[in-house]
Amino acid sequence: MAEEKYLELIRIFEDALRELGIEKKFSLDSNLREDLGLDSLTCMEVVQYVEENVGVRISNEAYNNLKTVKDLCDYIIKEESRLVKEA
Repeated sequence: MAEEKYLELIRIFEDALRELGIEKKFSLDSNLREDLGLDSLTCMEVVQYVEENVGVRISNEAYNNLKTVKDLCDYIIKEESRLVKEA
């Protein structure tokens, strides 16, 4: 199940990049800023796109700790799990 979730989140992340006109190859280990060249504004736009498509809000503190695509995916998976447990 986790693998399916990663694939879904990667697809959403790709869509976010494409929406912003960014056509770069990446992996889960790709650094958002260094490998993908996202400046702080573009990174925020990508995160907002992902938030809107998965329904998970990423706190400012969590956002500041996101370094890689995997960090973003892991945070969303963890938050979704937490929200399900709270429901």
